[in-house]
Amino acid sequence: MKNLLLVLLACSFFACNVKKENKQSEQPSKPVVSVVNYPLYYFTERIGGAYIDLKYPISEGVDPAYWMPDSESLSILQRSDVLFTNGANYAKWLSNVSLPERIKFNTTEAVKDRYIEVQEGTAHSHGEGEEHVHTGLAFTTWLDLSIAVKQADAIKDKLIELVPNKKAELISNHKQLVAELSKLDMKLKSISSEKVIIGSHPVYQYLASAYQLHIHSVHFEPDMMPSHKQWHELEHLLHHHPSGLMIWEGEPSDEIKDELKKRNIDVLVFDPCGNVPSEGDFLSVMQANANSLNAKLN
Repeated sequence: MKNLLLVLLACSFFACNVKKENKQSEQPSKPVVSVVNYPLYYFTERIGGAYIDLKYPISEGVDPAYWMPDSESLSILQRSDVLFTNGANYAKWLSNVSLPERIKFNTTEAVKDRYIEVQEGTAHSHGEGEEHVHTGLAFTTWLDLSIAVKQADAIKDKLIELVPNKKAELISNHKQLVAELSKLDMKLKSISSEKVIIGSHPVYQYLASAYQLHIHSVHFEPDMMPSHKQWHELEHLLHHHPSGLMIWEGEPSDEIKDELKKRNIDVLVFDPCGNVPSEGDFLSVMQANANSLNAKLN
């Protein structure tokens, strides 16, 4: 009798475990969402990170605009239910890899009429990226915070399609994010200045357009001493657009600062935050950028 009772208990325990495992296996998996840069990662994570499997395969220290996926990264992207792209010809690798068109979702589709065309410049590279020139369309769209809001809107709408049972939560998270982005947008709009600014790199077109800043750019890198020709190009630019301020994506080397000081040019760091920052997040970096800009111009 005792042995029979033990057998029955064991069978009951086994049956419960099987039922529990079957129930777990029936739970729907989270949709896989990938992004092409850090701003889109930040917006997506803020709006719906808890309800999706969010992928961002790009390493730190790499410019996502000129990154090329390796086989492992490409495999991750190919398994995505949706890939949030930036539009404006950002992430040119998209045209060189095999990805289903159905998963690509352009977050700036609704503001295509606000894209900014750029002129061809001299060939240069970003860190480990290949040499290239800036032609066609400017692509750092999020530096106009009103466009960043539109990108967040598009992400919210797509995530509602993917996880409709979390619509209320997605709308609430989106509302909070948009409030913070809009507040920062208003802060940047309050910065009024007629001062001419030299851009170390042609990535500030949307910033200049949105906030009525007078920015004229060269092609300098913060960790690479410009050539004699590049210094000559800067001096030629200064002849036509006198300025005492140069805006940089990152802190330039002491040697570059010394050369700029000889030309009476001050340095301002305004990080576009295309990739994961070493400290803080997208919003804190943009707030620091706005504070620095305001301090230099007012």
